[in-house]
Amino acid sequence: MSILWLTILILCNCSKDDTCRVIVDNNGVKHYLNTGIPTDKKFNVKLNKVGEIKGYDESNNPDTTSFYNVKQIIFDDMGSTYVSDNSTLSIKKFDSEGNMLTSFVKSGNGPGEVDGDIGHIYVVQDTFYLSLFYGVMKFTLDGEFVKTDQVTGLYIPVATCLNDSLLYVSALDLDKRGDDRLKDNYLIDKCMITDKNLNVRDTLFCGERTFLEVFEKDTDQGFFAGKISTFSSSEVFLAKRSFNNYEIDCFNFNGSLKSVIEFPASFSEYSESEKNYIKTNYGYIAHNDTGKLNTMTESKVQIASLHYDKVNDYLWVEKVMNLDDQTTEFDIFKSGKYIGSFTYGMTVESFEPLRNKSWFMINAGKLYFYDKTENAIDIYEIGYQL
Repeated sequence: MSILWLTILILCNCSKDDTCRVIVDNNGVKHYLNTGIPTDKKFNVKLNKVGEIKGYDESNNPDTTSFYNVKQIIFDDMGSTYVSDNSTLSIKKFDSEGNMLTSFVKSGNGPGEVDGDIGHIYVVQDTFYLSLFYGVMKFTLDGEFVKTDQVTGLYIPVATCLNDSLLYVSALDLDKRGDDRLKDNYLIDKCMITDKNLNVRDTLFCGERTFLEVFEKDTDQGFFAGKISTFSSSEVFLAKRSFNNYEIDCFNFNGSLKSVIEFPASFSEYSESEKNYIKTNYGYIAHNDTGKLNTMTESKVQIASLHYDKVNDYLWVEKVMNLDDQTTEFDIFKSGKYIGSFTYGMTVESFEPLRNKSWFMINAGKLYFYDKTENAIDIYEIGYQL
């Protein structure tokens, strides 16, 4: 396309707005060019705490009915919460009131047992899945082991439920590491939509568009993938994990790129206290020439994780925690446009160079916050003020 034609196309397809320009390219893809100015300056988020799920604290909860070290939290359509515990290699199921219903999976090498890492968990309709290096275990929602399936072409499959389908995202093979591949790329190798029996329906992209640099301490061997993807009732959102590019691609369930959300990059560098914290708690100051992440000369990554509030149709974009302020900021979007931001207070122990130790989840109009410091999951109703 010539520069002249591109200019005409942009001028003809731009919406006039000082908060967000919308450009339609020659492929019909909408580009939401947000300026960083909220479309609603009165926008605010209010959280009302409605519950708590407590983990093991040496006094109140015996270890048979609680968790020590949460790996992941997911939900089913009945409102139950499933917590995977990397310390006991088990799954705890809680009802909507936070009462434990059952515990399943345990350490070992037999059917329904795991060895080394609890893996990645997800629920589709009436089936619970546990994704491991060597396959995917299936359980009933009551925790009864069914079988283990092999998944062809996916390494460490990480999945999110898309209605009656599965969105799979996987890391690159650990032997395919390279230099400086974190910038401007998805942190996943393949993204496929499969049916409940793990048969591939569509491939959003594969291989050549995606890279993962494997650092020694900071990637969880690819399980970041579940944190930079989310979905609405009709779209899949995939964030670029980049130091200098704030961009989110939006696909439909057929695998076609529908729109791109762009936002001004903040280029936030690590403060001296953050550098000292990294050195003290990780034992090193990272540099690229040692094969580790160069956090000292680069800015923080733009996006830590994505969350979607399906009840209210808001996309939440989580940033890396600010250690000095002890806060994490969320940018919130609706229909591609930046609505406003929300700040959540956290503890010093929640800080990590690439991601926050404490986890946020959104389900059924509620925000779930797992605080490792307290080893508890706080549950809030989300209220939006416009």
